[in-house]
Amino acid sequence: MLIDMIVWIPRIFFLLFYTSWNFFWGSRRERKWVIKNNNLQDDNHHPFSKRWEYAVTKSKMLSFSLGIKLVVRGEDNLPKGSAVLTPNHVSYADSMTLMQALGPDRETSAVAKIELEKSVLRGYFDALEAFYIDRENFRQAIAALIGAGKWAKNNNRYMVIFPEGKRSGDSNKIDDFNDGAYSISKKLLMPIVPVTIIGTEQVFRKAFLPGKRVVQIIFDKPIKTKDIRHKDSVTISNEVREQIKLNIDKYSK
Repeated sequence: MLIDMIVWIPRIFFLLFYTSWNFFWGSRRERKWVIKNNNLQDDNHHPFSKRWEYAVTKSKMLSFSLGIKLVVRGEDNLPKGSAVLTPNHVSYADSMTLMQALGPDRETSAVAKIELEKSVLRGYFDALEAFYIDRENFRQAIAALIGAGKWAKNNNRYMVIFPEGKRSGDSNKIDDFNDGAYSISKKLLMPIVPVTIIGTEQVFRKAFLPGKRVVQIIFDKPIKTKDIRHKDSVTISNEVREQIKLNIDKYSK
């Protein structure tokens, strides 16, 4: 307990001042890179690989200062080439820890709610070429999902889509899955990787308490295109949700 307290006090200072400022400043820097690319009409001036690696580095720094101990399972299940990753959505810390689990070599983008286009984190989303989705506009949402899938397939990258569409706030709670991500995977014949996130609800709630926050991320075996072809999107959605629920029951304490 004494050792935890010794570590805890400088962590508060580090989190409140340096790390938080550095993380949000990083968003601003990413935004400047995107603007520079647009002005030069050259996406390779600050290439995607550089922007992704920078975002992963910033996520690791914030995770360290928040006392996160990340446990990754099933990393070997991640396929080579493009794929759609569909995690359960627990908290704001999901994206940060998922980026850390994927690492700098697995370049990834995401579908994000349109409200984040006006957030202080917009620089990261723009740098990673995120697709913003308006949940109140069905046509726009479908177009964004199709665009996201095509982008991932054409660029040989991953696309993260949270099928719940909102945060549950509790690892043991899974809301209903929307089948949009699975419809796009079926349409474009892209493999689907079920991803389970456990423990991120405690990250910010206990940020100033001593001790480690254990977060688990489990990558299941992908649903291959040959299996997707013969199933409807609702069936696939239910199967992925059930697999994630099984993982939560198995690995949650």
